[in-house]
Amino acid sequence: VDVSTMTEAGKFTVPVQVQLPAGFAAVNADQLTADLYLDVNTHREIPVRITNLDYIVSSSFTMGEPILSHETVTVTGPAQVLDLIEHAALEFDLGTVTTSVTMVGTPQMEDADGVRVSNPYVRCDTKEITVAIPVTTTKELKLVATYKVPELRGGWMAVITPETVTVEGDPLLLSKLEQIAVYEIAVDVNAGEYTVGSSIIDLPQGVSVVDAPESIAVRIVRIAG
Repeated sequence: VDVSTMTEAGKFTVPVQVQLPAGFAAVNADQLTADLYLDVNTHREIPVRITNLDYIVSSSFTMGEPILSHETVTVTGPAQVLDLIEHAALEFDLGTVTTSVTMVGTPQMEDADGVRVSNPYVRCDTKEITVAIPVTTTKELKLVATYKVPELRGGWMAVITPETVTVEGDPLLLSKLEQIAVYEIAVDVNAGEYTVGSSIIDLPQGVSVVDAPESIAVRIVRIAG
């Protein structure tokens, strides 16, 4: 089949020339034809979309916006087929969500109606796409003071205002937190009572304070006894 003179895309019926080795002859010399489909091989950049995301999550949790490793992909193939592709689709079933999740999916080409576009000559430059979804919740934590040396514990205490703060973070991280240390008591046993300003310390990465107070007052008082 000779297609060297064809310069346009479309369907063509062309003659088939049978070439046999020396010493062989065609028994049936009827004219043979073949239907050919010719198209321009090109490429396009298309957006990636999460078209289906199934999950079960507690009403006290907040699902954040998905973060994709690739916002677009490049597909290569016949122009007429690529014209049908509207997006690269990702689908996930997360089950019950209790913490932030990271998934890996294979993009599938779809048209504007969500119908799969399948063609053996279409190639995508990205085989896998990673999607991260942050999950957060809030929790009220008590503010406490620590002691530089154990001996101070029996003689001094901290009165902290405010007594608690609300923090936000991954549910798994917050499940391990019950209090936040904001000051270290390191006074001489003969010192008098005093009040200092402090700031929240020792927060794990990924945990933040919701509506943080402008200041925290820590009053160090002697325990009567």
